[in-house]
Amino acid sequence: MNKSKKRVDCSPDIGRCLRQGKIGMEGFIGFVGTQRPMNHQLLKVGDYVAVPNPLRADSIDLEKVAEIDYLERGDFRTSKGTTGPLRGNVFVRVERTRNSTGTYVKYSLIEGDQVTKDTEVYRLAREYQESQAA
Repeated sequence: MNKSKKRVDCSPDIGRCLRQGKIGMEGFIGFVGTQRPMNHQLLKVGDYVAVPNPLRADSIDLEKVAEIDYLERGDFRTSKGTTGPLRGNVFVRVERTRNSTGTYVKYSLIEGDQVTKDTEVYRLAREYQESQAA
């Protein structure tokens, strides 16, 4: 089996998708559908940005945020060197909480300012859904 054609759908395990650095479009749509978007001011280093994959319309790349306010206030840089504004991007927040029974991890959706249904990752998700319905 060609690895580049391998299906990437981690909807039941978003943590595994984050570690792999990608999520299948179905998993992304499922994750977004269960979330209430949070404000980008809650974003921190170690969270992930959803980056459209120009070579694969059926998946979204997930890159770890390495620095916030990189070049100027409101910008970010990922561990892979991708840079961009917080405005108009979609992120996955990772919150770890320790208690007496172990570590609990919660994943949340964060949207930068000016995110709309026409933001690139949402537009690609909508186009993917439409192509699957046809």
